Amino acid sequence: MMYYRIAVKAESGLQKAEEELFCYLKAIGNVSEVNSGTDGDFLIRVVCKKMQEGDFSLKSDGKVLDIAGNGLNEVLCGVYTALEEYGVKFGISGEVIPESVDFSVSFKRHVTPAVLYRGIRQHLNFPMDISSYSLNEAKRYIRNLARLRYNSITFHSYPGQFYCGKYQGEKISAGKFFYGEVQPVSNIAFLKNNVSNLNYFCIEESEQYFNDEEKLSEYAVFWLRSVMQECKSYGMRVVFSFEVRGADAAEIDGMIAWVRKSYPQADIVELATQECGCGWDDSACIPSGDLRELATQLYGKPIVEKIGPLLNGRYSQMPLTLREMKKCIEAAKRNERCRVLIYATCIQTLHVCRRILQEYGVEHAFLCAHGAKYVEKNLDELLAEGDSIPGVYSWIEFDGNMFQPENKDGHNFDLLHMLRKKSRGSRIPEISLNHWRNAENSLSIAYCAELMIDCTPPAFFYEKADLLCGLSRGGIEKLCETIAKAEDCARDELPNIGFCAVYCWYNADREYLGYISLYDPQKLEKYEKLLDEARAVADSLQPTGAVGERLRAFWSNRLRAGVCHVQTIRALMPLNELAKCKDQDSKEKMAQVCSCALEYAKKYLRITTEYTADRGGQGVLISYYKTIFQYIYVLRERLCGIPVPETYEKRNLDTPPSPMIQKNVQ
Repeated sequence: MMYYRIAVKAESGLQKAEEELFCYLKAIGNVSEVNSGTDGDFLIRVVCKKMQEGDFSLKSDGKVLDIAGNGLNEVLCGVYTALEEYGVKFGISGEVIPESVDFSVSFKRHVTPAVLYRGIRQHLNFPMDISSYSLNEAKRYIRNLARLRYNSITFHSYPGQFYCGKYQGEKISAGKFFYGEVQPVSNIAFLKNNVSNLNYFCIEESEQYFNDEEKLSEYAVFWLRSVMQECKSYGMRVVFSFEVRGADAAEIDGMIAWVRKSYPQADIVELATQECGCGWDDSACIPSGDLRELATQLYGKPIVEKIGPLLNGRYSQMPLTLREMKKCIEAAKRNERCRVLIYATCIQTLHVCRRILQEYGVEHAFLCAHGAKYVEKNLDELLAEGDSIPGVYSWIEFDGNMFQPENKDGHNFDLLHMLRKKSRGSRIPEISLNHWRNAENSLSIAYCAELMIDCTPPAFFYEKADLLCGLSRGGIEKLCETIAKAEDCARDELPNIGFCAVYCWYNADREYLGYISLYDPQKLEKYEKLLDEARAVADSLQPTGAVGERLRAFWSNRLRAGVCHVQTIRALMPLNELAKCKDQDSKEKMAQVCSCALEYAKKYLRITTEYTADRGGQGVLISYYKTIFQYIYVLRERLCGIPVPETYEKRNLDTPPSPMIQKNVQ
């Protein structure tokens, strides 16, 4: 084995690139020394060079490697690409370092990424996302994103989570994590033994301030500001997003000023409309004549005359979205470095918003569907060929399936290629992807990073993944395909079967029984079989190393847990008929049904605990208990009069809307 002394010469201002090279080169088995300068067997020169924004290049003749980029982030992308050429494999949970490297190989690449801003959108709303991470864990997550060559991140905060301001007419402070819902662990032995908090599930360092509102608020802001600073140290773009809701112009301007002062690292403040105009049923609809009148009041007759045909109909998402969009547009006009985000899934609403935003000429982005498959569908219908492409939010995972395995690689591939066709081959300005869990989505996170640079087809990525996890391309491909079939079944036929918001489960569509009243038993059976088929594929994989075996075992575990969750819901289905009877015998049977479902739910927790791979895994345990267990307890109390066993302090400030699939909602 040949050993190398490597010299790294980095231009002033590129110390981070030098640090990253030192970190990884030192870990390679046949590198005996790494120094700063020019004294070595192999020289790496790192410089900034005038190029198109986002571009980077690398060139090696076997003796000297030159890495160049337009700025710090581009240079770092060049560094990570070069390290991958030498066999380093990056992932969201860490990396794999080769035992030895042949630095004598020659290569030359100039990279113009297919997407300029390749981002992640963190909702900061559920226990499995980074808003439960310790500060060091959150910073490590950012570093791993940067090493995968993501270069943008959006932090979306709901009221009181990571910003102070007014909510429903009252002043609120930050620190109300997870919609302000308290997540206690101390009085539930199973949870206490499997999470790292003492009393409440939250950012570990913030727990000491949990009952001190002022200090908790200060720490929440400090935590996010520190995470943003880590992003900036890697040259990433930072977006802070919040909903304007009922705020007036002065309050919105005050919020923007507060964000600028509290989070100076934020490059863009994103002003968002509420999810789907909170229009989940016909009660939010107004007649088309009234809709036209509303649009005229907000935007004026000339604009309404241009969009008139789009206002015919009764669309539940449109009234509130139009009102809030006007506030967002006006605030973006008054304040620098702001943009508008439309969160709507109704295609008619999207068309109207797009036309109005174009008339005003403000920067904007769309979160236009739940799930990558429907983002592609809606944007394909919304955008004409040759259109300028707005900011796009898609999904690595959909929170409606949070408790279940997911795979959307092919859908994001279709999305990117559709957008490239619409833009006639031009570079896409931005795609940012929603996700919460890390370990469960490690391959998808890595794949999407590469997709947005090289338009990599899924099959080619699976071949590369073989090197990372020691599983055959065919094995990975078959596993991902079977998981995708199951995920599509859940998304299309069993909406929100894995949603992690308890209020939505028992208040869905105002039905007494909540979600279970919406599900077809035959479709539940079909979904369970698809998940079990995927589990069998995972069990049959034959990895060649320890990394691959851990990954195979983890996938198998999560698929077994997914099957168990479906069994929990199937066990509850008899309540749909039994609840029609009011006699004592039926009450006893319903209590037995709930007890049976609770046993399956306990099994889900036991299975998941076998592989609590990271903090997000702890969050799944907390969320599953708080969601599914509490749903069963509430049903049992409603139907049988049996009190909910635990009583929690009610501190929840807000709740998410239920992302149901209804008419006019995709």
